[in-house]
Amino acid sequence: EITVERFRSMFKELDLNLDPAQQERMFVYCDLDVNGSVSRLEFEEGWVYIMDEITQNTIAQMGLGDGAIAFAVTSLFIFLAGLTIFLVLGLMMLSNESNFAAVLSSMLISGAGGV
Repeated sequence: EITVERFRSMFKELDLNLDPAQQERMFVYCDLDVNGSVSRLEFEEGWVYIMDEITQNTIAQMGLGDGAIAFAVTSLFIFLAGLTIFLVLGLMMLSNESNFAAVLSSMLISGAGGV
């Protein structure tokens, strides 16, 4: 039988940074017969839930939550769209023979080179 104190100490021994509310929630989930302790069978049945909680907590600590991933994908899309526009404009200016296009082309090349 695993008591609440032993349950919490397991996470501390494993160096898992779970807040007490999460630990309590996991313990209550595993304690199927609500006797204040978790048997080996109850622990085994709750193992998937415990691992899901630990995984979600680790992902959040690493900054890899859904919001961070959506931000990264959106930023990448905007960057690639800007790069595509930049390349298309550059190719259009190189193929155009007017003076205005030559000035814009020079500005584009200077801006890209940081000159």
